[in-house]
Amino acid sequence: MNDTVVVLEWTFSPPDYFEEAIKLTLSTMTRLHQGGRKDYFMDAERAHFVIMGDTVECQVINGNGSVIADSKQDRIGEKRRFAELVASWRVRDTQLASVLGSYKAAIERSE
Repeated sequence: MNDTVVVLEWTFSPPDYFEEAIKLTLSTMTRLHQGGRKDYFMDAERAHFVIMGDTVECQVINGNGSVIADSKQDRIGEKRRFAELVASWRVRDTQLASVLGSYKAAIERSE
């Protein structure tokens, strides 16, 4: 049995941000990537999480191992749908086409 203990600490505001402690299981799986990064997989008791800051990728997997929510796939889908919407309107809206052209030129100049 592995006796390694990892303590995760953050400061939340207000101090009683969580009404009660969140209990996690021991890591159910560890994935080691080239370069040394490790992903640890743990199960949390039923909880509601709000994470603010950088992009967090989260999957919700049910007891049968089926993915029921995947934030990365959702984010990719939203970007794709937005790009398709913009592309469909670009040909019909000269102002949008002008703004997009200016944006593209600014990006290309900055590189």
